[in-house]
Amino acid sequence: MTEQPANAQFVLCVQNIGYEVDLRVGRVYHRLPDPVGERRGFLRVIDETGDDFMFPKRCFVPVEAGHAEESTIRQAS
Repeated sequence: MTEQPANAQFVLCVQNIGYEVDLRVGRVYHRLPDPVGERRGFLRVIDETGDDFMFPKRCFVPVEAGHAEESTIRQAS
């Protein structure tokens, strides 16, 4: 499992087994802070429905983006 940096605001979906409707492999998702969920092995992300839900950390890898890239990612999501 890849450790998620606390400051990573975006994550890349690398697997969606069991979550095929909610997540697309290869898509970048906005990550929301949720310390309790993260301690339990989950990340809170805004999924395909536009709502935020908890998914297993194993589904994602962090995306490091500068300020300009973050704006582009938000517009594309």
